[in-house]
Amino acid sequence: MAALIDELLPEADVSMRHARAVTAPPARVWGAIRTADFGASGVIGLLFAIRSIPALLTGGLAARPRAGRRSTHAPLTLARMIERGFGLVGERPGEEIVLGVVGRFWKASGELRPADRELFRLGPPAGEALVAWNFRVTPRAAGTTLLTTETRIRCADAQVRRTFRRYWLVVHPGSALIRRSILAAVAREAHDLP
Repeated sequence: MAALIDELLPEADVSMRHARAVTAPPARVWGAIRTADFGASGVIGLLFAIRSIPALLTGGLAARPRAGRRSTHAPLTLARMIERGFGLVGERPGEEIVLGVVGRFWKASGELRPADRELFRLGPPAGEALVAWNFRVTPRAAGTTLLTTETRIRCADAQVRRTFRRYWLVVHPGSALIRRSILAAVAREAHDLP
């Protein structure tokens, strides 16, 4: 069966994929995706804080309080990521979950909004880029699991693609570090031994 991200965003202008073998059964890894504190690493907290500074200064999405929003010291779980602006685009329970966000990532305000399945059907709005970010759990031999995360970006047109790729050159190393750190946090939560 094709991955859900393949169905939602089969063609990407930019993509990044990371994987980690986890010495825990798939069900435990799946549960850990929802309960792990993605921000437990000081590196992740710092990189997310740096990324949110422009939005905080300009009143963008990350700065807006939402009903029921937890303290800024709350764990950065999958649910909190959704609360803070990622859309839950699709899920195959126990296998894969896809988040989405759309906007002008290269601008100080970002103008970021949660993306939904309909937006993935229509494609990115003019002047914007659409991002799909998944977590996928694949059973392996002897009760182990392959945990992967992939980020795919689709740009509205050639001008957006050029602008996004310049932005990506700057943020890619930090973004890759965040994803590797998140996989490590999920593995720890699933009781993986390094």
